[in-house]
Amino acid sequence: MSEPVPVVEDASGEVRLADVIAVLERAYPPDSAQSWDQVGLVTGDPEQPVRRIHLALDPTLAVIEEARAAGADLLITHHPLLLRGVNSVAVTSAKGASVTNLIVGDIALYVAHTNADVAAEGVCVALAAACGLTDLEPLVMSEDQPLGRVGRLETSMTLGEFATAVAAALPSAPVGIRVSGPADAVVERVAVLGGSGDDLFAAVRASGADVYVTADLRHHP
Repeated sequence: MSEPVPVVEDASGEVRLADVIAVLERAYPPDSAQSWDQVGLVTGDPEQPVRRIHLALDPTLAVIEEARAAGADLLITHHPLLLRGVNSVAVTSAKGASVTNLIVGDIALYVAHTNADVAAEGVCVALAAACGLTDLEPLVMSEDQPLGRVGRLETSMTLGEFATAVAAALPSAPVGIRVSGPADAVVERVAVLGGSGDDLFAAVRASGADVYVTADLRHHP
């Protein structure tokens, strides 16, 4: 477990964006992100004060407008705004409108994506804990980082019982959870990945897992 990083107030008693970033990057080091990922500070001045932080999964225009309405100084999201290259941020485009709203609203945007997935106390470990898993080990090593986790349930159960327990443990979503497989199949060993997991099926089979819990099957278009 890493040591906590103190957030230092300046002479006016305000916390700077740079202080918040120091805490985030201690927990989720940017250099642990996958090579294709785009993480870190997207908009904002490290010296600007931060009084209110808004958290979200995606930096959509609706989320940014919500953050502005809430008076947020900083928006922290899991998914990047600029994952793919862009050659214009004109307000007539979705990404351009998002960038413009962030700047006009004086809102900093910070992204912690795959670096948050692989962290020792990150997304995959949190998902494993929500599923009730113990004896965790990496599902696979990717770019020298542990991607996903495999663990065991303290007590075996059917797939139907496991799905019900997972649905109750995770935050509600419009479509709930989706399950494939016989409801009466016995589940003891479980693989989890808090991200798009369709490229790790071979690793899941090799792990001996009875069931695979993943966030989605492709998120970024």
